Amino acid sequence: MDLLGLSLVSTWLNLILYSLELALTAIYFHQFPKDAPFVRVMVILFLLADTLGTISTCATTWMFAITYANVMVTFNFWTTPVLILTTAVSAMLEQSFLIYRVYALSHCKVVCGFLLLLVVTHVAFSILSSVELSIHPEFGPGIAIMATTVAFCVAAALDILIPIALIWQLRKFTSIFESTKNLVRRLSIKAISSGSVVAITGILFLILFWLQIPEYLIITSTFGRLYSLTVLVNLLGRKPRETRNHTSGSSNTDGGFNVSGLFNVELTTPSSRIEESIVLNNVNPSSRAAFPDSISTHSSRRTKEQTSLTERL
Repeated sequence: MDLLGLSLVSTWLNLILYSLELALTAIYFHQFPKDAPFVRVMVILFLLADTLGTISTCATTWMFAITYANVMVTFNFWTTPVLILTTAVSAMLEQSFLIYRVYALSHCKVVCGFLLLLVVTHVAFSILSSVELSIHPEFGPGIAIMATTVAFCVAAALDILIPIALIWQLRKFTSIFESTKNLVRRLSIKAISSGSVVAITGILFLILFWLQIPEYLIITSTFGRLYSLTVLVNLLGRKPRETRNHTSGSSNTDGGFNVSGLFNVELTTPSSRIEESIVLNNVNPSSRAAFPDSISTHSSRRTKEQTSLTERL
């Protein structure tokens, strides 16, 4: 496929993802008007970065199809550095959001500091690549190629390491309650799924880029939208605040998150009710009169434990 064909496919796919992002962003602001300000600002920054990225992708197609229709193109357009920078911004926001979740759960400054260092490294090499392409736009090997390769390698490593760090912290949470164990398992599955799309896409890009298969340009044009959609899907996977407060039986006034909200899981599960049945069956018949207090204590302990887990995110 020639460059014009690749550019057309990239533009079509990019516009599909961008339209989906616009719809999800509108739904997010409608359903969660009281989210923390930093989350709302993050969503707006996603939209701004992806708008610039989409404009760059469309402009690239225009130049291939109209401006340089009968010219052998031997240089990168001005849109390439813009696209690299906007993708880096989207990746930085998504990765910082996920690292925040890891820190809220673990409070491990070493692990989160290392992950943030990788984020800074990714952004730094993306800026270096953009500046080099602006100064030397010609096709061919050079600093820009090296910087782009390093940037995407670091980004792919982050997309793999962040879910692993989150799962590692979740697995460290021990409990005697089966319902809490089920909660941890479901959160682990959600952690894997939330980062798998961008991780797989990043690895595919590196393979195509190293082999110089031009289809990597399609991924370059749409990568930023994938990062944004990953966060939006996570945000929209929560229940509305009123529903979460009714389910947990407690209020949440900080505008922030918890695990049950982010991952759309319930603290009251069938297994928790089974645990209460087990307690009932093991109560001595002569002391059944005191059973409501026993169940209340048991349920309170389980709820405290699960709330402790959820409020750390």
